[in-house]
Amino acid sequence: MCGVILRSMLLCWLLAASMQDHHEPEHPVVEKTHNDTVDHHVEDASHKDEDHHVEDASHKDEDHHVEDASHKDVHCGVPANISHGHFEYLSHHDEDTYLSVIKYVCDAPVYHIDDPEEAVYICTEHNKWKNAKLKYALPACHKVSCPVPKHVDHGHFEYVTTHGTTSYLSAIKYTCDANYHERDFSDEGVYVCTIDGKWRNTDLDYEVPTCEPVECGKPVFHLETHQRIVGGRMVINGASPWSMLLKGPDSEIIDGALIDHQWVLTSAHALQAHNRTIEDIKAGIKAYIGIEDVREVDSSHEVHVEEVIYHHRVRDAVEYRNDLALVKLKENVRFSNHIMPVCLPQHDLAVEGKVGHLAGWGAGVDFVPTSHLLYVNLHVANSTACHEHFEKIHPGLIAADSHDQFCTERSPLAENVCRGDHGAAFVVEENGVSYAAGILSYDEACRASSYAVYTDVFDYVNWIKETMAAH
Repeated sequence: MCGVILRSMLLCWLLAASMQDHHEPEHPVVEKTHNDTVDHHVEDASHKDEDHHVEDASHKDEDHHVEDASHKDVHCGVPANISHGHFEYLSHHDEDTYLSVIKYVCDAPVYHIDDPEEAVYICTEHNKWKNAKLKYALPACHKVSCPVPKHVDHGHFEYVTTHGTTSYLSAIKYTCDANYHERDFSDEGVYVCTIDGKWRNTDLDYEVPTCEPVECGKPVFHLETHQRIVGGRMVINGASPWSMLLKGPDSEIIDGALIDHQWVLTSAHALQAHNRTIEDIKAGIKAYIGIEDVREVDSSHEVHVEEVIYHHRVRDAVEYRNDLALVKLKENVRFSNHIMPVCLPQHDLAVEGKVGHLAGWGAGVDFVPTSHLLYVNLHVANSTACHEHFEKIHPGLIAADSHDQFCTERSPLAENVCRGDHGAAFVVEENGVSYAAGILSYDEACRASSYAVYTDVFDYVNWIKETMAAH
């Protein structure tokens, strides 16, 4: 049995070997070329390059892990304190690890760090807080202080707060000398020591004032036509700096216009009321300057009267002719932004259609006296029409074709001068300069009449100048 099996296996093996020899083709012999060699080398190089990159990446990864591991151990500790200041964490609170950030802050508002770049510190790998400029040194908090205020020509300064103190929030005030002013001031020249150690003014910023001579007819603040009230507009901020308030012996109000340091131009008719003598007027008249509200009247605004001079051809109260008077003051008035003279005209400004304004303390609406200085815009009227109007109701008030008088006409809004405005100047502006074109004589117009009557100042300029020079 076993022999049969062995023979069968042997027969199968021989048969298989025979079939393999019969079917397997012969392989041709191929000669190796140069390209085969190059490809072999390229393949080898590629494998080597890949191995190299893998090796580099492996090393970098190892270095990165080593670096991370080393920075994990960085701790800069609690930052040191500084005098008059403290530190704040800009990264996580209480974080002192690698690249954490802190900032030093001085005790405000008295102390500060001069250079903001010196305030920020970073935790470095050396376990120390480091600043880009100071390195490992700490910043210093300096007390805020301004330098000694600068000198200005034709002006001086004084300390508003403690004398000689120039620390933070200290205040000084610059004042121009007599008859000089700083046109850009709206807060009376106050400077405050700021956090950056500089004196600052709200109008001029860090610039010191420039004190310029005060010139007639050039107010710093101009009349605001949009501030309307019934019967007139309010004068504010010294927009009519030549307006003088005169009070007669019976406390009646008379207006006047400052034309020089010691001289006021007004209406002789207003001063002559009740047939007073000049001596009575000199003894009883009071003059106030630099006010816009009669409730501000006090001794600080009072200037004393030395002389009252009428024009030598002044007529009686009926005709209102040559109706001018000069009031001489005992003291020289100091000019400023709120007190300055109006200019005398250089040519006749009382031309029909010419627009001007008049500011006075006369009665307002419904003839009720006003406490605040008001002004109204009017224009010069036709002289013939004005004469014909008054010939019917007040003969002789204004002469026909008069060259020394003129009229203004009620405004389209029914605004006009009124009782108590006499003596005020009708002011006309030319090329940015204000001139007293006329002085109000007849102030009874109010709303009932179309016209008000004035003395034409240009016709009397020589008399005014000669009188001031002689006295």
